[in-house]
Amino acid sequence: MNAPYTKEDVVKGDYLLVSYQHDDKETVRDIVHYLYQKGIRLWYDEDLVMGEKWDEIVEQLIKHENCKGVVFCNSVSSFVSKAVYKERCLVEEKIKAWKKLGKTFLTIPVNIGKASTMLLLKAIFASLPDDRKAIEQAFPPEYLDSILNLFNNAVLYCYADPESGDSYKEDLFGSIAKAMPSLIDRERIAITNIEETVGTVSAKVSVGRCKGATAEDLPSYFLAKNQRVDHQGATYLIENGTAYQMKKIVWRPVSVTEETITLLAEVAVDVRYGGDDLEEWLQDEFRSYAFTEEEQKAITELRLLTEEDIDGSTNPDLLVFENADSHWWLDEYSTNVLQKAVKKDGTIYHQGYNAQKKRLGVRPVITVEKSFIASHKS
Repeated sequence: MNAPYTKEDVVKGDYLLVSYQHDDKETVRDIVHYLYQKGIRLWYDEDLVMGEKWDEIVEQLIKHENCKGVVFCNSVSSFVSKAVYKERCLVEEKIKAWKKLGKTFLTIPVNIGKASTMLLLKAIFASLPDDRKAIEQAFPPEYLDSILNLFNNAVLYCYADPESGDSYKEDLFGSIAKAMPSLIDRERIAITNIEETVGTVSAKVSVGRCKGATAEDLPSYFLAKNQRVDHQGATYLIENGTAYQMKKIVWRPVSVTEETITLLAEVAVDVRYGGDDLEEWLQDEFRSYAFTEEEQKAITELRLLTEEDIDGSTNPDLLVFENADSHWWLDEYSTNVLQKAVKKDGTIYHQGYNAQKKRLGVRPVITVEKSFIASHKS
């Protein structure tokens, strides 16, 4: 598995650092992968390359203001490791500094392969030589002090008992998420959920608003305005003296790239003639009233669905909509007058309708930046 977050990326939000001894790499990688999949922002040293000063980087990452805690993966080898000992000391310093500020730094011991700390310590002492100087050289007294301080300061505690299977990882995640919800990368989880459901209709995103039912109770002076207006907590669109209460637009995923997600509207946002006038309406009037300035910046493309989109989709039900109330336009022409459309039953009408004489539903497609998705998942 590649590193979940690079040292440059992880500091952009709250995160945990994972401390471990490399003898335990496979078990630690399994724990890290699980927590990452569950959305926890964390760092461990798999993104370091030859020549980088490991101890300096780890120190910087522990001391960083966005580092909210350290997961210590404890084993016999980690308890006698000089590098891990230094990390315990750095954490102890940060805990003291944060206590003065009234803040909590998460210290999370996870004992690997042994059910208790005493069993780990017993295994250390059993492995030590009989000579006093050799014992103190292999396991100095300050190492033991730092281990005891680690558990005295522990906010959460967990052990990876081989006999209990993987349930400890679920408990570990639940404890971390409860103790500090800010460690969950909700944007990444939202994007992952959308990506995994491309080809299905189970994920939805809400972006923008379109006109809904007509409204009769809007004060008459609003009706003279052809624009979007807010009144008593609701938003209305005024068109030629008629008020429509606006409703949110829900979208389904069509395709995904490294940076963007393409989405198709679940409902027809309007009923209009096709052709160039429709394209102009989409890019001008609809764009301006349907989306906020923030949404417009995140939308890299606004258009109609094409047959290329349909051919590239893995969703066999892409064109099928529950309670479809009208045929709707595709961005395809069979001649310069006839524009293709999708019928209510989800089949394509390849011959096309006269775009200048036929009014059909408009079901737009937008392409949005992935970074924008998290706060708009329905």
